[in-house]
Formats: sequence, structure tokens, C-alpha cells
Amino acid sequence: MMNGSITLTLICALVLCAGCTKKEEESAPPAEPVAEEAAVGLPSATRNQLEADLEWLKAEDRALVVEDPVTKKFVQFSGSGLKFDLPAMPLSPEEAARAEETMKRLGIPKTTFETTTIGADQKPVVLVNYKKDLGGDVPAALDLVEVVFVEVFELPPTTELKGQKVM
Repeated sequence: MMNGSITLTLICALVLCAGCTKKEEESAPPAEPVAEEAAVGLPSATRNQLEADLEWLKAEDRALVVEDPVTKKFVQFSGSGLKFDLPAMPLSPEEAARAEETMKRLGIPKTTFETTTIGADQKPVVLVNYKKDLGGDVPAALDLVEVVFVEVFELPPTTELKGQKVM
């Protein structure tokens, strides 16, 4: 079962809601090949399961949250084209700085959306995400998962990640 912060992030990041408007999209430099960055190596059982989950995602317009069950750190993918999404909202300031550097190096643009909060106060909220359509490339998606969990979240490369399918 996903916790509330992941559910809220999915609602805001994966679904184009009525209150969301695209505010700014920074252009990124040409991407370095993701495969060259991912020499960290997820455990083979984890990599095989995530590969199957990503293939499942390609078959239909669905979502997949890849998470470390211990720390609750995650990245998400959506759509049949394997659209990568790293929401900045749940990141610590240190993780946000590492994400900024890593995503820029990989050519993954930063996108900012302005929306309103759910509830009576309806305050404006700015959501920042790093997004990239991987064009159905499962090996690139797996490599990107490895890079984010090791470089941004600073988790050991042997971390057992889990995929949470969302329909």
C-alpha cells in the first residue's frame, strides 16, 4: 500500500489535473547516454523484477512507482513510452541539489507546475519534477533507476527496490 505522500505526488505528477498549469520548463543540455552512467549494478533479482514491471507498463497506459521499501525513496514511470518522473517535493535539500546536478548531466529537464492545494485553504503550490520520455527503452529506464538511487538518494547499489504497479 502506498503512503499518502506518494499518492499525492502521483495525483499531482501523473494526472493532468484541472488546477495544474505548466509554468516553466528549463531546457537541458544534450543528454549523456544513461547506460554509461549506471555501473552500480542492482541485484540481479531486483533488476529482473523491475524489468518485468517496466515491460508491463509499456503494454498499457499505466504507472509504476519504483521504491526502496525501507526509506520510501522513489521514482515513477508512466505511459506506454516509459516516461520517467522524479518529483522534487519529497527530496531533502541535499537530495534536491544532487538531483539537480545529476539530471542536468543526464539531459533530463526540470519542469515546474503551479497548482493549488487540496482542501479549504486552496493555497498555490509549485511542483518541480524531472521528466523524460524514454521511448520505451527498458534498459535505459533500469540504468536511470540505478543512477538515481545511488547518486541522488545515496543508497547502496545492492538496495532491494520494489515496483508498485498503479492502474
